[in-house]
Amino acid sequence: MDRFRRAAGQNPSLAAALKQAGEDITAAHKDLRDVTQAQIVDQKFDIKPEAFFAVGTKAISSLIGHSDSTLFPNTDALLKARADQLTRLLVIELLVSVTTILIAGYLLVGMYLSIVGSVRELTAGTTQMALGDYTTRVEFSARDELSDVAHQFNGMAERLAAIIAQVKRSAEDLRAAAGEMAIGSGQVAEGSERQSEAAASMAAAVEEMTVSIDEINRHAQAASTQSADSGRLSKEGGDVVRQSVTEMERIAESVHEVARVIRDLGDQSGKISTIVNVIREIAEQTNLLALNAAIEAARAGETGRGFAVVADEVRKLAERTAKATGEITSMVEAIQSGTQKAVGTMESGVERVQEGVVLTKRAGESMEQINAGAANVVVSVEDISAALREQSAASTDIARNVEAIAQMSEQNSAAVRDTARTAERLEGLARSLSDEVARFKV
Repeated sequence: MDRFRRAAGQNPSLAAALKQAGEDITAAHKDLRDVTQAQIVDQKFDIKPEAFFAVGTKAISSLIGHSDSTLFPNTDALLKARADQLTRLLVIELLVSVTTILIAGYLLVGMYLSIVGSVRELTAGTTQMALGDYTTRVEFSARDELSDVAHQFNGMAERLAAIIAQVKRSAEDLRAAAGEMAIGSGQVAEGSERQSEAAASMAAAVEEMTVSIDEINRHAQAASTQSADSGRLSKEGGDVVRQSVTEMERIAESVHEVARVIRDLGDQSGKISTIVNVIREIAEQTNLLALNAAIEAARAGETGRGFAVVADEVRKLAERTAKATGEITSMVEAIQSGTQKAVGTMESGVERVQEGVVLTKRAGESMEQINAGAANVVVSVEDISAALREQSAASTDIARNVEAIAQMSEQNSAAVRDTARTAERLEGLARSLSDEVARFKV
């Protein structure tokens, strides 16, 4: 822009055109610099390459266009005007003017060649980049605005090369991860199918178990009813046994009383035997006295005959008495023997009755224990029945949950198959991306 101002100051007739050309070129260069700063230096990269190249092309075209339309044609006119003016002036002024014109032409041609060379180098660099070679760099020997553009272009190329290299590595990683994901998804799908089959089998088994539990529950209820009946019967049996114990105790008391009476009878028979012995002794003494009286009557002769008859009768009576006492003694002894046997039998009966009472009491206690056991069995069977009902309900819930798990497993299997297909597509896209990125040279 400074060069255009100096040219306009030296050529007032071209000031407006040069000013306009300078402003246009400066604006185009500013746009290119702003875009390069924002997109490349600040690393936004949200502009398309075509748009970026369009901005650069606009700056270059503005410079070349104004050079062709303003600088070079006006230079010819200026030279002609200067030549006419120098013709009218002195030869020295003509020589000075010619020298000035030659120097100016040399500068303009050099500037033109420099600009065109720089533009060609930029064009070659952008062409190589467009072809995918991001290793290309633009080197300028000049130190002007285009050198800044070249520097920013080189920075952009380096950053794009780094980005493409990173994209290439990421594409390879994505491809490998997609392959592993596809393999893992296939394995998970197979596992989900096996899980679904196992869940279905488990649901069938749980349903069969529920049916079995219901059957066991029915049998348990029947057993509870039978246990209740057994408890009732054992209770009734216990009552009967207690009544039997009471009756056996009463029988034992009666037997004890009979034994006591028989023992008293034995005692009385013993007293009778004593009395009979006394009577027998009296009869023996009477017999002796009658014998002595008969002997004395025989001695008395006829006088003692009547006394002899009486003595004989007394002797006979004594003999019958002795005989009767002997019979009584035998009878008393038989009674005593029978009484003793009866007492022994009654005592044995009393012992057996007592043993029966003990056994009956034991039977009563056993019946009470049986009754208590039956009651406990009823309670246990009721608890078992309640537990079976709860287990049946729990088994039903388990069957329902297992069926839900089977359905979820099927859904998971379908989702995993979809994921596997997605992973395969992702692997294909990653492969395509890797192939596309491989075309770039970084």
